[in-house]
Amino acid sequence: MRKLKIAAAVLGLLGLVAMAPRAQAAGIADTKHNLSTTGTGTIHVSGGTNPTTEICVFCHTPHGADTAVEAPLWNRAVTTTGYTPYSSPSLDSIPGQPTGASIACLSCHAGDIAFDALRNLPGSGGFSDSPSKDGTSAWTFVGTSDKKMPDGITKLGMDLSNDHPISMLYAAAKSPSSTSGVNDHDTGFKAPSEAISSTGDTYFANGLKLSKGYVQCTSCHDPHRSAPLFLRHSDNNGNVGSQICLTCHKKDA
Repeated sequence: MRKLKIAAAVLGLLGLVAMAPRAQAAGIADTKHNLSTTGTGTIHVSGGTNPTTEICVFCHTPHGADTAVEAPLWNRAVTTTGYTPYSSPSLDSIPGQPTGASIACLSCHAGDIAFDALRNLPGSGGFSDSPSKDGTSAWTFVGTSDKKMPDGITKLGMDLSNDHPISMLYAAAKSPSSTSGVNDHDTGFKAPSEAISSTGDTYFANGLKLSKGYVQCTSCHDPHRSAPLFLRHSDNNGNVGSQICLTCHKKDA
């Protein structure tokens, strides 16, 4: 009897492991980042004569990936220069051109590259290591007239001066105290829950992260997470009480 119970428990655990990838895929499928024909967001491939149910292909490929981009098996054309970074009289650590995973995010959200500017299209014979930024497929998209991010809050453009700074070395950031007048990192910023790594990811207790010590788009957002605005920390109602902001920023009492 005991052996039967142990066997049943093992089978149950194996079942959970087998279900995990499907559960994660279902989460991605239900987000606005599902640009395939099965997508339910504002923008997705039309179900006309050239449909595709491929979900991951709009960012990732198992073969022929762009290894210069710090994103897994990257499949999209990117723009690495020409951005106007954020600047402010009170910001001592001025960011330069985007780096790391932020380049991957901007390949859609800057609005200069088509959603189907892919290195490796589904099927055979659709590979290019220098894909056209205007698109490489015969797909038509619902929600956009030129296959690119339409105007709106999700289209950041090349001018990032009105957006939170990215590709900024966190430890170099300074913030003056309004009460003490001290202007240094420790006065204005909180430390993550582990030592900052210069080669990997470093996490705060609530899941926000630094990538190789830098603040990137992925510090606050997880593109695969089915949550409001893809936030890494959320109570399903967004940034309530400025919880995300206060993860890093100290504010005088």
